[in-house]
Amino acid sequence: MLINEWQLKGRLNLALHYQQWADFALHLALLSPDVREQAAFCLNDQADSKAAPELAQQLGVRTERDFQCTEADLSTLAKQQQALFAGGLASMRLQTLLQPTPTVVRNDPKKIGADVADNLDLHTIRHFQASLPPQVDVDPTLLYDVLQQLDGVADAA
Repeated sequence: MLINEWQLKGRLNLALHYQQWADFALHLALLSPDVREQAAFCLNDQADSKAAPELAQQLGVRTERDFQCTEADLSTLAKQQQALFAGGLASMRLQTLLQPTPTVVRNDPKKIGADVADNLDLHTIRHFQASLPPQVDVDPTLLYDVLQQLDGVADAA
């Protein structure tokens, strides 16, 4: 158990600043009850979190995007093509960083890569495909037929 906050060397404030809640709870639990009652934490300013979306709006870029291709992406791809012809690879790279292109043409959430699929066991593949093994109707008399066939093969040899 720690008696002073300085024994944590600022880790408590860093965990709070970077929103690492598990580390914050751990460091807080290490402190004695007296220190926990009188602790003062430095919260990060809310103005910093609002500045990022405003900057993105000023630059005309998207903050997040889907993986799949949309109709709006066709104009983005055309702009990148024009940037390539007008300014070369550096201009196209800048355009790509400001307005990223779609990762996939069609978004299929059930599709997995070939390198991952090659390493899956049969149970996982069956579970992934959501298909159960086919049910086989068992006929008890078929066992006698198989035994007779095996007996016939043994007699022929």
